[in-house]
Amino acid sequence: MPPQRKGQQLLGKMPEVKKPKASPKKKQQQQQEQNHQLQREAQATERARKSKTSAKKKSGIIKKLMNTIFGLIFLAIIIVPKPQLLIYKKLDLVANSIYIPGLFGGPGKLLDSPQTVIIDEAMAVVYLCFGQIDDKTQCNNFQFIEQKGMFSALGHYLAQP
Repeated sequence: MPPQRKGQQLLGKMPEVKKPKASPKKKQQQQQEQNHQLQREAQATERARKSKTSAKKKSGIIKKLMNTIFGLIFLAIIIVPKPQLLIYKKLDLVANSIYIPGLFGGPGKLLDSPQTVIIDEAMAVVYLCFGQIDDKTQCNNFQFIEQKGMFSALGHYLAQP
């Protein structure tokens, strides 16, 4: 093999190209740019994480509020007395009235009359009283026929002219 000259290259071998070295100032600038980029990315991820947690907190508060409201409505439906259709008669005259029971076992009221109502189912008597209800002798006595539910009372109320 003949000796190679300086300018002559071997087949398949490329001359080495030297990379230019960056100056120290450029390296510092590149490093600073990379640091700033990393900081921006970290801040963006932090903001995204905070917005997700605040959204979760808001949705949790809304769920608790909605559950509380539905619970109160359900409790009110259970506690509030429901109207009933009361059918009673006196001297062969039959009357229908919407009866609203009193709270906690107290005397009820008729929707179409200012009188207080006391129902004695054992005796099949309805007492309609003005004023004091302690003395039942001052009350009007009616024969108790039937007491129907809330939907019957609603139908009776809607059927009235």
